[in-house]
Amino acid sequence: MEEIKPYLIKNFICSVILLFIIFISLSSGDGMGGMVVLIGAIALAVTIFTVTSIIIILTDRIFKKKYYIIPKIILGAYICLISFSIYAICKPKRPHLEPRELRELRLREIDKTRKKVTKIISESDIYVPNDITLTKDTRLIRETIKEFFNKSFCDIKTDSVYKTSYFNLLQINIGSDSIEADSCLKTVYNSIDVNRILYSPDLKKMLVFISFNQIISINPFVPDMGANTLVLIGIKESQTLKLYKFYYESYSTIDNPNKESAYYQTFIYLTNHGEYNYFDYPINKKEFWKQNNAFKVHVIDNHKLNEFQIDMSKKVTNAPEYLKYSSDNPLILKPTFIIIE
Repeated sequence: MEEIKPYLIKNFICSVILLFIIFISLSSGDGMGGMVVLIGAIALAVTIFTVTSIIIILTDRIFKKKYYIIPKIILGAYICLISFSIYAICKPKRPHLEPRELRELRLREIDKTRKKVTKIISESDIYVPNDITLTKDTRLIRETIKEFFNKSFCDIKTDSVYKTSYFNLLQINIGSDSIEADSCLKTVYNSIDVNRILYSPDLKKMLVFISFNQIISINPFVPDMGANTLVLIGIKESQTLKLYKFYYESYSTIDNPNKESAYYQTFIYLTNHGEYNYFDYPINKKEFWKQNNAFKVHVIDNHKLNEFQIDMSKKVTNAPEYLKYSSDNPLILKPTFIIIE
């Protein structure tokens, strides 16, 4: 036993050092969560010390000096664990930024993000009509969207259809506060931009990127604003453009300080150039416009409809956006906007 006592002492010292390293890594603001971590750290250190001590004692009892390499390996592993723990604590960490600092950082990064989007577009399958058609489509869509938000609380306080359409579009309820509703609608109306229209190869289908600012809540001292991107999917039929909601993202002004930044982030996300690639058919590739989830053709009552025009969930709803043909058939979605060219 005397021969292994130095190993046991070193084993105990290493356990204490490991426990101390975990303790000093706890933030002073962790509160009860920090206590749970500390208790877990103590339990871990005790368990490791007990197990390694038992291994050292058994090694001595069974193999005597012949296998003293085993305690040495255990202590070596302990030292490696301690060294790694020290590195994990001492390695440079990204400083915690205040909301104002984070917003300023995002503003400085907008030019870099703009260049990234420009590069994505240059490498994409982009189909563009003639300038007259593009200008006309952009103008009509902007005017239609602006008119939708050109309301006052007085106009819509009893208009449940409009309130439902507004909620389905932006996932935000118009409450009973007239000042808040008027401020929100006015902010959206004054800030709407049509950032980009992506066309299908036959120029009959499109994705429309729209960005705008929106007041999330009323604060007379520090207005809480949001930068938003709305993507509509459309189809041209007999001089009529029907637009449906495709994607919506609301960003705080901390994450994306303005609508330009919000548009860039949404475009990057939908083209699989973000942190993760979610889509089998990113919107900037010709495969997106083929018979995939959005454009698979269904025939209902002798009418050919793309899948984005149908609610495939078959859920029962009284919302005006839906027309229920039968309990066995999908629900036909009503266009969010109809534009007569």
